[in-house]
Formats: sequence, structure tokens, C-alpha cells
Amino acid sequence: MLKATGYQPEPGTEGTIQDLNSDARQRLILETNVAMVQERAYRDSMMGSLAYPAQRLVRIRYSRQPRDWAARWREAAAAVNYEGVATDGSHIALLTSPIWRKLSRFDLDYPPFDFNSGMGVDPVDYEEAQRHGLVIPEATVDDMDGESLNASLEASIAKMDGDLQQAFVEALEDCVEVEGDRVYYTDPNGTRPVHWSEAGRVICGQRPPVIPDTQARAMVKFVEDQRKFDRAQRGVQDYATQEEWDALYDAVNRIKPTDVRESGTLYRGMSIDPNNADQFLAAIKRDGYQALPTKMVDSWSRTEETAQRFAAAGKPGNERIILVNDDYRSGHRIDTIVRTLQEQRRLVNKSDQHPHTNESEVLFMQGVRHGVNKIVRGRDGTPTYVYVSEQ
Repeated sequence: MLKATGYQPEPGTEGTIQDLNSDARQRLILETNVAMVQERAYRDSMMGSLAYPAQRLVRIRYSRQPRDWAARWREAAAAVNYEGVATDGSHIALLTSPIWRKLSRFDLDYPPFDFNSGMGVDPVDYEEAQRHGLVIPEATVDDMDGESLNASLEASIAKMDGDLQQAFVEALEDCVEVEGDRVYYTDPNGTRPVHWSEAGRVICGQRPPVIPDTQARAMVKFVEDQRKFDRAQRGVQDYATQEEWDALYDAVNRIKPTDVRESGTLYRGMSIDPNNADQFLAAIKRDGYQALPTKMVDSWSRTEETAQRFAAAGKPGNERIILVNDDYRSGHRIDTIVRTLQEQRRLVNKSDQHPHTNESEVLFMQGVRHGVNKIVRGRDGTPTYVYVSEQ
């Protein structure tokens, strides 16, 4: 590729790591990325361990020109006010200490901490960590954050000329954002947080053929027929695979939550057999309301008309129930995702029984519970209204 573009290294850099065409440069890039993946995997395997809650900065490879890591450690420890760091000069810190990220040239909390660095980490067990004065929590972490490796990926285009900058950005299409001379990868299939207003472009935007649209495809299936993501409906044709479940989870969970101040009152329409209505209302009044255990998310609408339509779509004679949610903080809006998919003409499986998701839809993840504040029972065929708020 470099040969085809007529690339020539700057005078005096031929054969060095500043020469894009040199073995040294290409080995540096490859080996650094491979090391990052390996060390991230090791960090994830150790995170949460009470047996080995800490680690020690150690030299794992000799360097011809070693950096002053003792000084870097002292500076990093002071910068984080010795949070989770042993103060006896032992270069030991909890796995969760911010010192590891502060120590890194790449803003990562695992090695390598710099290019061509010979430094790594060794695990430190519970007893040794205590001997060095570290206060170890009962649980290091509740669970992994699930952040993808690409969540903080960025690059500098400062040394590119204008035409090359434009070509670089255009080649990656909607997968990058440009701020000055920095290019940030939007992580379309990852976990990098995104505001709901940008979710359509990030998750469903245009991308080069080499970058799959895993989350976008999962969203298409969900929007067309949510039953395919309900474990109680496994008989539905083309039921969602585990990979699609995972992709949908990441897509929804990365959308920054919205609250009632930003998105207004929400509604959810339901149709329930009259013989089960009393039992259902009594149960949610006692235990609260949340998505069924078989579902990953529960969908609400920002328009009452949509909720009324879904409530009326049940069997004749069923009781219509409208949930009204005017106090929440954990909703994930998919407005722009639906709009982008519509513009791309990717939504095709539509029927009167299962219309496409309304653009005003807001999703709540499984586990978000709403308490019942008031129930107004319907009369003479009018719906029953249930007023709830997030607990």
C-alpha cells in the first residue's frame, strides 16, 4: 500500500521506527497491539480476585536504554494521591488503583505502559498486599465493565497533508470522529458510551466493508420483531442467536441513559386476559414492575397513542392497561437508530400485528424496577392506568 501511494520517509528517518515502511516500525505496531490484547486478557482474568487483589510493577525484559520507572511510579502515585498504592516504595498497588492508567503512555490500566517497554506486572496475593499496608475491599469489583479494546482508540493526523487527512477520514466513513488533529474511533460494535442523539450514526452509520455491522443487524431484528429476543418465544422463526443477544445488549447498554427531564413521560400499553388482570395488578403493586425475566429490555413509548395501539392489539375482551412512567433516570432512547435504519431501508419485516418500533421508543434494561404509585381502574371499556416511578 505504501509503495502504491508513492510513500517516501522523511530524510534521515529511513529504516527507523519513524519510517512507515521499515520492519522496525511494523514490528513495533504489531507487537505493541498484541501485547495490549494479551495484557488486557490477563487483567480481566485477575480483576475481582480476592486471592490476588494487587500487582507489582516489575521488569520483565532488559532494555538497552531503560527509562526511569521509579521516578515515573512516584509521579503517578502522587498524581492519584496514592489511592490504592503502597506507600513503602514497593511498586505495589491494587488492581483497581488509578495509578496503572496514570502510569501508561496509552491511558490504559494494563501493560505495556510505553512503546518498547520492558516493564510488566506480577500478581500480589492477599497477605502480601496487606503487609504492604493496602486496604483490600471485600470485593475488588462487582463485575467487569465490559469496555471493548477499541473504546479509547484514537490517532493523530497532524502530520498528514490536507488531501491525505480527508481521504483517511472518508475511508473510515462514520466510524470516526475528528476533533482538531485527532481522530477518534466511534467503536461501532463495541461499548464506547454514546448519547442517544448520536447512536444512529455510531451504531448504524456507513462503514468500510471490512468493519461488520453486528450491533446494527441486531437492532434491525429487534426493531422488526421484538419477540425474537424473548426467550419465551423460541418458536418464532429466525429466533435471535446468542451473538445477536450480546450485540443488542452492548448496543442498548452503551446509549447514555436519559431521564424524565430530557425525554418526558413514558407509556407502555399492555393487553391482559381479564381473568389474570387482578393478579397482575396486585403483583406489580406489591413487587414493582420490570421487564420479564425472559427479556433483556422493556420498551416504552414517549407517545400515549402508541401505547394505546399496542394495548388494543390483544385478543377481544382483554383488559387494556396503560403504564405511565413520569419519574425515571435509566431509559435508553433509540430514536436515531430507528430513523437511520428507516433511511437506509433496512426495515422490511413489518405487519399490522408487529409494526416497526416507534421512533419515540425508550428501552429499560432487565433489572430496572418501577414502583407502583397509583392504579386507576378502567370502567365501561376504558383502559386501566398504572402510574409508576423508577425505584
